[in-house]
Amino acid sequence: MVKYLLIFLLVIFTMPCQAKIGTNRGYSIITIQEYYELLQKDKVTPLKRYIIVPEFDKNYKNILDVHDERDLLSKFSYMLKKNRESHIREYIMNYDTTIGINNLIASLYYFSRNDYAPARLYLEKFEDPDLNFLRLLLIGDCTYELLINKKDFTEALNKYQAAFDSTEDELLKSIVNNRIKFIKYQ
Repeated sequence: MVKYLLIFLLVIFTMPCQAKIGTNRGYSIITIQEYYELLQKDKVTPLKRYIIVPEFDKNYKNILDVHDERDLLSKFSYMLKKNRESHIREYIMNYDTTIGINNLIASLYYFSRNDYAPARLYLEKFEDPDLNFLRLLLIGDCTYELLINKKDFTEALNKYQAAFDSTEDELLKSIVNNRIKFIKYQ
């Protein structure tokens, strides 16, 4: 019995750790650099769904004083990765609605809580050409998660196709390809 417990603990502690997004256990949030490193190590599988953000900023406690959109996304993404629930709630309750990135941030918040309908509504309000791929990918994810019949995933597939068509970056296209494999083989 002790032998099996030790083996179990060894396996648990040596497994690569992927941070889930908030309380949502179906997705992991990582940076584009982390995703690239996983690809290099051949550790990306269609069974894991990643939300890829540009970067993380560990200095998130001053987030309410920040107005730069990329900094806000980096700080909020890190809070989601670390599941800093009290800081997340405080930001969501007090953020500046005139800053465009906050539609994406609000969508990530609702997404992290498995609340896909409001997440999709916020995504549809969000516009930023630099983050359009992420927006379209998340719309595809929300569409899939909201399907009553997961075997009829044509609508989600169309959303993923829009994300695929929005980029020339092969790395980003591989993310979409893995999403499509995931929904086809579920």
